[in-house]
Amino acid sequence: MNRSPFFIIGCQRSGTTLLRLMLNGHSKIAIPEEGGFWKPLLNRFKGNPEKKIKGSELKNYLKYIENNTQFQMWKLDPKETINKIREQSICTLGELMSAFYHDYAIIYKKNIWGDKTPSFFRMVAVLDELFPLTKFIHLVRDGRDIYLSWQKMKVQKRNVSVAALEWSQKIKRAKKGLSQIKPERYIEIRYEDLVSEPENTLNRICTFLQVEYEPTMLNFWRTSDQFIGSHHSDLIFKPVSLNSVAKWKNKLTEKEISYYESIAGPVLLSLGYDLQGNSVNKKSLPIDVCFELAYGLPLRLWTFFYTNVSLKIGSRFGIKMDTAGIKKAEGKRFRNKNQ
Repeated sequence: MNRSPFFIIGCQRSGTTLLRLMLNGHSKIAIPEEGGFWKPLLNRFKGNPEKKIKGSELKNYLKYIENNTQFQMWKLDPKETINKIREQSICTLGELMSAFYHDYAIIYKKNIWGDKTPSFFRMVAVLDELFPLTKFIHLVRDGRDIYLSWQKMKVQKRNVSVAALEWSQKIKRAKKGLSQIKPERYIEIRYEDLVSEPENTLNRICTFLQVEYEPTMLNFWRTSDQFIGSHHSDLIFKPVSLNSVAKWKNKLTEKEISYYESIAGPVLLSLGYDLQGNSVNKKSLPIDVCFELAYGLPLRLWTFFYTNVSLKIGSRFGIKMDTAGIKKAEGKRFRNKNQ
């Protein structure tokens, strides 16, 4: 397995799971569930990709990975992988990550591994260091539909102004990271194109990855249960549709649209999305938007800080964690075809 890997990045709720399942329908490509548990290690070895991991540090990292609830969703028995790493007794982070992804691919008799962790848009530089010539697929989606999706799922995501600012900053951060590598090593795909013209879009992605297009990718939903847990939307287990495109036009209030576009309007326009609200051309933000940012942004920053510090501590000492930095006893179960 000597091919360089690839990484699917983007804001959460951008369709990265859908794309992952489509590409898993390819005879050569294997992409496990998200690898957010790697983040503290990626931060630890940023700028030092050749640094060796050994001794108690390696032991704790392996314990942390094995017990992480997100890793457990890979449905990969880690014993053989861990034993091989322990026999080597020393490795780089790139070698450590490759060992797990490689063994995941072997399960499905695939020879190209990829990763689908949306938040790795922050990690483009370090991933580029660890995996020279790696490729990135940046999936973007109308931020107003992302906000609509989030605010139905989580109460803490219902602050429209914070959601707009967060989406805008994530898009900018991803683009900044990708601008530091050669253009032929990344591609930007719109979710709306993926669901409206799936065959053409997948052809484009396959050309980028230098693999032959396979029509079986369009039938991803027939095998979704093999690759994903039942905690995901039921849409993942159905053929692709346009049902989730531009839902914000009918579901968001005029005020929500106006607030969102007053912050994210320039980024929306830069990605080719039209605007509908009436606040985007104002020189200053509406006072209500400023108020939402004042009380919502500190809470969002605290959540981000707490998660990252908790995962850092968990990885250093081999503590069982989920990707939110919380101790958990077991991962989520996979969908049963008979349910």
